[in-house]
Amino acid sequence: RLSQIAPEVDRQKLADTLLQQAKQLLRPPGTVHGKAERLTAAAIAACVVSDPAANKLLQKALSRLPQALEQTVFADGSHASRAPEQGMELLLDLLTLDDALAQVSEITPPAVADAISRLTIALRSQVLPDGRLSVFQGGGPSTVERVKAARAHDEQTAAPPASMTGGLVRICSPQLTVVMDVEAPASSS
Repeated sequence: RLSQIAPEVDRQKLADTLLQQAKQLLRPPGTVHGKAERLTAAAIAACVVSDPAANKLLQKALSRLPQALEQTVFADGSHASRAPEQGMELLLDLLTLDDALAQVSEITPPAVADAISRLTIALRSQVLPDGRLSVFQGGGPSTVERVKAARAHDEQTAAPPASMTGGLVRICSPQLTVVMDVEAPASSS
């Protein structure tokens, strides 16, 4: 919370600036795929500031988030971009939001909890045996530490032996894991 890091005058200035920036996240142009990330960031920012304007921003962001998550997180838990990295990053953002909401005594919306669950299931099948994330659809390489952070809440540690998530097919044997992209590229909308 801001009250722990700055004197009163600076704290109010910082809070006002943060809220103004967070409000911009509610209305920028961009892809449908990025909307869930922007709304999540706005909600997290609103959790940091304690005043009526922040609460109003939080409620607005949370009311729009379910639709954005529906468009971004498919039923199998894959991200609409089909890039495992973007799914993992959204999962990390949603986990941060879940924690922030708990700290301000707000209930995590069911759509957020459901998206966390589905993204976690998809992430299990997208992690390679060495702990890194498979790289497809323009996603970049990840670190083992980042993947561990995204899976820290996940009680199931083993990946499924064979699965298909978001057009990625995973086939495993004791000494070999193959992940193949078998679908067309994601739309850029």
